[in-house]
Amino acid sequence: MKIIESCITGEGLIKIESREELMELAKMAERTKREIEKSIENMNLKEAKRIRNWRIKGSSWRRVAELAYKNKLCGKEWEPPSNQLAGVALCEKAASIFNEDSKQEPWN
Repeated sequence: MKIIESCITGEGLIKIESREELMELAKMAERTKREIEKSIENMNLKEAKRIRNWRIKGSSWRRVAELAYKNKLCGKEWEPPSNQLAGVALCEKAASIFNEDSKQEPWN
């Protein structure tokens, strides 16, 4: 219900007023993803299997990140626990361990 309310009121949304602001947000997102990728580079096979299982059973990137956070996979934490960029990075890394492409079946 809170999501619907925020959509109606616009509360909590970031208003982007210029191309420059949009580009700065994109740069910040890229830096954040690179930091997460560095922090999970030592993912082991057991962790990759869990991530793969969550994803192919239908978990969103946000849910994968949240589950990994709660289970302290890779020994790392990020904020918020459901960080979509973390979920993408986790799936990309896990897929690479299996020589798979996270953008293809069964990942997507």
